[in-house]
Amino acid sequence: MKTNLLKAFAMVAMFLITTWTFGQSLTPTVIASAGDYYTGTTASLSVTIGEPVIDTYTGTSAILNCGFQQGQSAESHLDLTLFLEGLYNGAGGLNKAQDEFGDHWPGTVADHITVKIAKNTPPYSILHTINDVELNTDGSADVTFPSKYCGTNYIAIFHRNSIQTWMASPISLANAITHYDFTTSASKAYGDNQIRFGTDYAIYSGDVNQDDVVDTNDLGDVDNDSNNFVMGYVSTDVNGDGVVDTNDMGIADNNGNNFIMAIVP
Repeated sequence: MKTNLLKAFAMVAMFLITTWTFGQSLTPTVIASAGDYYTGTTASLSVTIGEPVIDTYTGTSAILNCGFQQGQSAESHLDLTLFLEGLYNGAGGLNKAQDEFGDHWPGTVADHITVKIAKNTPPYSILHTINDVELNTDGSADVTFPSKYCGTNYIAIFHRNSIQTWMASPISLANAITHYDFTTSASKAYGDNQIRFGTDYAIYSGDVNQDDVVDTNDLGDVDNDSNNFVMGYVSTDVNGDGVVDTNDMGIADNNGNNFIMAIVP
C-alpha cells in the first residue's frame, strides 16, 4: 500500500512538472514524513511528503517552525519610499542622476540602490542582498525577494555615495507586500540617522568611498575629481548632476563637519 501511494504521488508530481514550465527556485529544509526517489532513462524524480521549514523560533514552552505552502510563485515584495540627500529636489522628490550625456537611467528612475535583509538578532548578519533596485523620482522602490525570508528582519539601504541606513526596528515580511516609508520622520531610520528637508527626510549623502563615514577621505576624492574636471556617473558626483564640482564638495563638507556616519544595530 505504501509503495502504491508513493508511486501515485510520483505520477502527480510528474504531471505537474509537465504542466508548469518552471521549477522551484528555493531549496528549503524539509521535515520528511515519507518519500522516495525514482530514476528513468532521461530524468530522475525525488518525492518528499513533509513540511518545508524556513525558520525556527524557540520560546520558553514551545518551538515554532515558520514555513509556507509554495504555489507557482515564491516571491514577496517590499514597497519602499526613501529620499537621498544628494538627489533631493527640494519639492518632495528626487532628481535623476546624470552622466556626461544627460539622464543616466531611463524613464522615471532616479538612481539604483542596494537593499539588504538582515537578521533581527546579533550579529545581525545579512540574509539576502538585492542589487540594482530602481529608485524612482518619487522615492518609490519595488523590491522583490524570496519568500523564505518571511520572518521579522531588518532592512538596510545602500547607495553608491550615501551612508548605509537601516530601518528603525525589525519588520515582519510575512505579507505578500510590505510597505515602509523612510521619508516621513528621522525616526524611521535606525538612530534617527537622516537629514531633514522641511517635512521630508532623506538618507545622508557624501560617503563616496563607502567606508560608512563622511570624512576627509571623501572630501579628498571629491576635491581631486573636481580639480580634474571629472564628468559622468561617478561616486564623487554627490548631487548627481553629471559633473564633480563645489556643489558636491559642499554636501560632503557639511556632513563631514557634522560627523555623519553609519548607525547600525
